[in-house]
Amino acid sequence: MNLSHTSGNTNTTFFYEKLFIIASDVENLVSPYSLFIGVTTIAGGYLGKRFSHRYYLIVAVASGYLAGLLVSAIWPLPDTELEYLGRMPLEWLPFDVPTVNIEYLMSSIQLIPYAFTIAFIGLAQSLVIVRELKMETDQVIDLDKEVFAQGLSNFLAPFFSSFVGSGSFNRSKANRSLGASTPLSGIVTAGFVLVLITFLGPVLTYMPMAAMAGTLFIVGFDMIKWSDVQHYAPEKPELLIYLATFVSIVFFGLATGIAVAVALSVSVFLLRISQLELGIEKQEHNNVLKVKGALFYASVASLMEMIRKLRDQDLIVDLQFTTHIDQSAVDFFILEAHSMASHGTSLSLRVNDKQRDFLLSLGLTEIELILAK
Repeated sequence: MNLSHTSGNTNTTFFYEKLFIIASDVENLVSPYSLFIGVTTIAGGYLGKRFSHRYYLIVAVASGYLAGLLVSAIWPLPDTELEYLGRMPLEWLPFDVPTVNIEYLMSSIQLIPYAFTIAFIGLAQSLVIVRELKMETDQVIDLDKEVFAQGLSNFLAPFFSSFVGSGSFNRSKANRSLGASTPLSGIVTAGFVLVLITFLGPVLTYMPMAAMAGTLFIVGFDMIKWSDVQHYAPEKPELLIYLATFVSIVFFGLATGIAVAVALSVSVFLLRISQLELGIEKQEHNNVLKVKGALFYASVASLMEMIRKLRDQDLIVDLQFTTHIDQSAVDFFILEAHSMASHGTSLSLRVNDKQRDFLLSLGLTEIELILAK
């Protein structure tokens, strides 16, 4: 995202504006050399995938690296302006206590919203990755331990000049493609990174960034589950969440997209659980109203309308299949019992043992509780 400051104001170039800028000045903004390396990386990866589903990413990186060497051998660097990975200095155990003073604290206060956003995105990524790994590998993964370990790691990161870290879709996908499915793979990977930086630093220095970008493109594209996307079309709420999240991320950034996805998901969830399944069983001396779902402030209204239509006879509300009851539902039952008593009818609740103890603890002592068999 490009930022320019004019008279104290910040002008943001959004995604669609960037597309227009690229299209209008494509000759100067798109490097044919980087494009060639990136396309070669992608082509090499998918060609290698036809022969090996485990090592195709290695083939992709090697193809991009060789393409970069070819470009640098034919054209001089001032003409290609290629970006390389560059030298990666290694300092063993770079322990350092962060500076803490008034100036840093004031800056930290301003960064709190961004810190929460980064933490939330990291947590969301971990939740999704754990869900995918459980489905694909049938492993027993303790999410609490995973989140605790990541939190502890990020807490100690400032003492070792490290970036904030979390679960990674790309890294997890790469591990799965190579057959790595246990925490040992992360330890082995870290060891290989140290070996590569220590002994192959000069070789990695000339790794084109376009080759890295092409490899990430392959990993990201392979993560799209087109069959799942097709399933969103009939489900309008899911399709709305999907499209709103996609558009928000593309035009306004990852953090905004995550916030929109969470807000819409919570709204759809509340809307769904606020819908009760109500069934009426008419008997000679009373009516039985069977309630399935969750009784809370958002769903009580539909129950209220149904009960008030049945005031002409004694009413038993069957709550055996009710998954949740909150204080607002209890208050409603108390008020409705008084109202029905004034009309000469009574209200009773059919509950199980657990529900009876819970309702009594909330103060529901004025209504007859019928213990279900």
